[in-house]
Amino acid sequence: MNGTGFGEAVELEEKESGFARLWRYFVYAWTVGRNILVLWLVYLAFGRMESVFQKLILAVLVLILQGVSDSRTSILRSMIEEAYLHRQLFLGIHKRIDRNSVDSDERALDKVIKDYHKGDAVYFINILGNFVLYLYVIWKVFDTLVLS
Repeated sequence: MNGTGFGEAVELEEKESGFARLWRYFVYAWTVGRNILVLWLVYLAFGRMESVFQKLILAVLVLILQGVSDSRTSILRSMIEEAYLHRQLFLGIHKRIDRNSVDSDERALDKVIKDYHKGDAVYFINILGNFVLYLYVIWKVFDTLVLS
């Protein structure tokens, strides 16, 4: 990076537009709705199961699906965070060599990281939804095996 081009393009738009804000809130609502729909479908599926075996198989399948989804998301987020960390480290090394040419690149990287972290709310909504679903499935297993 030579300090021109990318940094200036980032500096042009600092405020979030009305459409971007509306889209972000739509994504939040969609994520909450999707998590509620999944919980409702699992609730209905458990209501249709008649035998202990069917309930346990459904519980295992839901827990496997959740485990795969959560691990994929965690790995992806870890890789992205590590990539940003590496970029900051290389930028720090470049800054020690040539102090004047990296200011715009540093601002551009900070903007990219800030934009990435705008999606943290969706991540935490999904974590909360998965936790509620996990608790429900564990409760159904406990209810099936112990209380019935």
